[in-house]
Amino acid sequence: MLMMVPAIVMTFLHGWRGAVLGVVAANICISLTMPNTNTVGAHDSEVYFSQQILALAATTLLALGSLISHYYRKARYLGFAEKQALRIARLSFVSSERVLGDHASRLKAVGEEADLVFRDFVQFLKDRGHHAAAMDVLSAGVSHSRKFKEKLNLIFPVEIEQYGLYGALDTPALAEVWGGRAEIERQLRGYPRELSLGLQLAAYRCICDGIAALAESGHEHLYLQVRCGRGVARKAAWIRITPLDGAVRLASSNRPEAFEALEARVLAYGGIIHRRKDHISVLIDEPVDVPASTYGVGLATDHNTVPPPT
Repeated sequence: MLMMVPAIVMTFLHGWRGAVLGVVAANICISLTMPNTNTVGAHDSEVYFSQQILALAATTLLALGSLISHYYRKARYLGFAEKQALRIARLSFVSSERVLGDHASRLKAVGEEADLVFRDFVQFLKDRGHHAAAMDVLSAGVSHSRKFKEKLNLIFPVEIEQYGLYGALDTPALAEVWGGRAEIERQLRGYPRELSLGLQLAAYRCICDGIAALAESGHEHLYLQVRCGRGVARKAAWIRITPLDGAVRLASSNRPEAFEALEARVLAYGGIIHRRKDHISVLIDEPVDVPASTYGVGLATDHNTVPPPT
């Protein structure tokens, strides 16, 4: 009976292959220790009983090993499918940010061409002696140009490529949007320009989604903390949004869509999100070898994946 203990251990460690090896080893040990009477037809009832136990145990272990192997392959495949789904979601977010960035660049160029047209028209009016009309056109052009840039920044933070994450958070358009929802106090630490463009965009979207989620829940006074840093092997952005009024809590049964978007984005980027009562904490990171100018977040060192079983 003790000879079956290694077979049981090998079954749990290696599935049906371990069961086969363990049963064969136990069978060899029993056969080597079996008494030999050198008589044809000799029968030993104790040895025969041991063989019956061995046969029953071998059948049980093979069935158990087959189940273990089956569920191991299934779990392995599900893990592979989960990694692939997260990778596809991350690539989708990165691709959408890249497309928005390209559209924003084109719209910015169109806005600059419109500014040139306004300036030429103002100069044309001045040359014709219509100084009052020129000043009115110039004032209207400046106002429309400012509004156009503010609306463009709400779609895609153009300043983030030049001034970084903290520069994108200081735009007047974003301050106006946040001011219409809640009063925001901020604490920004670290140097975000060391992070890749993709990670900064992800942090920017997480901040916007988190503030929108708490504002939609009824909070009117929020405290935003952002810390960007670089370690030995990873670069990270830590975000914490805390309501200061303490009047409303974000119920899990009635969560705003902004929080769903925040959670989906963080999970797609392989980050960590934690919500305790009405406090939201987010940590997203990437390898240090990801260039600061790339959109790809964490794509340089993907986790090892395994192919699905055939």
